[in-house]
Amino acid sequence: MSQYERLVEIAADQHGVLRAADATDAGIASSALRRFVTDGRLQRVAHGVYRVVALPADALTPYLEAVLWSNGFGVISHASAIEVLRLADFAPRRIHLTVPAAYNPRKAGGQHYRVHRINLEPAELTTHKGVPVVTSYLAILQSIDDGEDPEQLRLATRTARARGLLTRSESSGLYKGRVSTRRRPSLRPPHRPV
Repeated sequence: MSQYERLVEIAADQHGVLRAADATDAGIASSALRRFVTDGRLQRVAHGVYRVVALPADALTPYLEAVLWSNGFGVISHASAIEVLRLADFAPRRIHLTVPAAYNPRKAGGQHYRVHRINLEPAELTTHKGVPVVTSYLAILQSIDDGEDPEQLRLATRTARARGLLTRSESSGLYKGRVSTRRRPSLRPPHRPV
């Protein structure tokens, strides 16, 4: 298998994108990445993030690019998570990405993302088709506090309930006493009976 074929294999499982570190882990030198960019087989989309041109981009490609841009520390959050989970129609101008509070990504490409620095608990995280994302509960809660469109948020809540992603108590608790603020919301869902 050639170096390029190995890159295609890696990217095929990642919505057509990969990190330079993925290539290094596969034994492919950075000089080979530069050569593949020069000959048009790879496209550099951000610092250390590449898209394999031969693989078609899909709706989740930009979101995984954001996660890879953050060296895998970030997760899709807020209204972007609602979009990824297909709970409602949001089209944020920039992709919302939550990274650990101590992590400060300062790389080219960051202008495409709205970076939130919050330490999340494992129970607040999930994946959707290989893309790390916050839970539907947290995504809706973050979006309420960001002042997103209330009608779309109600749709997101109904859709999440219908798919079994929210319990009745979680969905009703989302809106009780909430006002749009810019501070970190209470991220803990209501207690679920066992």
